[in-house]
Amino acid sequence: MRLNQGTIPKGQILIAVVLLLIVSGCTRIETYANDIDPFLLYSVRLKDHSLKVIEVKGRIFGSGRRSVRLRPLSSCDGSMLEPIGFTAVGPEGERLPVKRIDDIYVVETNGSDFTFSYDVVLTVEDRYSPEIRSMLTFLDRDRCRLFGKDFFLLPELALTDGIIVDFDLFPGGELQTSWATNGTRTLLPSIEDLPLTMVVSGDYRLIEERIGGIDVRFAIAGEWSFRDREFFNVIKSIVSEEMALFGSAPHERYIFVCDRN
Repeated sequence: MRLNQGTIPKGQILIAVVLLLIVSGCTRIETYANDIDPFLLYSVRLKDHSLKVIEVKGRIFGSGRRSVRLRPLSSCDGSMLEPIGFTAVGPEGERLPVKRIDDIYVVETNGSDFTFSYDVVLTVEDRYSPEIRSMLTFLDRDRCRLFGKDFFLLPELALTDGIIVDFDLFPGGELQTSWATNGTRTLLPSIEDLPLTMVVSGDYRLIEERIGGIDVRFAIAGEWSFRDREFFNVIKSIVSEEMALFGSAPHERYIFVCDRN
């Protein structure tokens, strides 16, 4: 196949090549052009299971800005993510200045690519305390579910569509997300989808079916008074009714989770 480069912007060609490298597993990336939108890679690692701590790391390429702002999302009760030990480094590992303005972290990048990282404690006290009642994230001995709003910071940038997130959670545990997944890597359509991303890993039982042209997955753990398939049949009925009412679904893949809070 021959590409007519006269009809394809160079920035789009570079973006396509970079995303191809990312999806194929290559993570060493250098940017040489300033006429493309910046793009983001995220990684989430279970750092200390006993203390229920995860490490979140983000890498932003091609921002071109002298400073970049990152903000948390608030819950319906007004509570916000509280990152621990937020730091940022440049391309050569040099420490970058960071200042906090209210709940926003501002990284002084001087226009370079950079990496930021922080820890998040998933449970600080009793599960039903007011401080964490709104969290959908849950970490147990053999499994976890993660909800993006509870641990992602959002860069205030016009990012290229296609956000890559790598997860390192339970070794050997199959990763299931609400987006396309390859092993432990998932691809989100855009930055707006980060806070709404649901991830499950570990000891879950999985049922999957195509319903009305969309992929519906059901992850369940623990023992209940109903069978897994009985509950999934209820989900199928609801999905079918919703699609009949609205005519289509906005996404191609959905995941439903049944687990204790």
